[in-house]
Amino acid sequence: MPRKKIEELTSADFPGVDPARFEEWKAQQLRFWQAFNRHFLIMIPVIVVPWIFRNALGALLFFGGFVAWICYMLLYARPMRLQADALGREIGIDKAALKRALTGR
Repeated sequence: MPRKKIEELTSADFPGVDPARFEEWKAQQLRFWQAFNRHFLIMIPVIVVPWIFRNALGALLFFGGFVAWICYMLLYARPMRLQADALGREIGIDKAALKRALTGR
């Protein structure tokens, strides 16, 4: 059975969950993954450019970009993810229920 995407989930996949709160949770999950993917795409040049230069400038770009990525993950993405996970636990969506809904098992 093909794996579902978060966009395809409905509140019916989680019996007993309030549909309005589910939509709020789903929006938070989507916002996190969109931000994560966007930042991941930005990181590709940070890895490729230093490889092209292969000198001190390349090393500086690599480490500066890596530090910026860590700061982004800690200060922006992680709180966003923690907030979405807390809402999920509050309305009754844990990791096992999410896995069941995504895989259909």
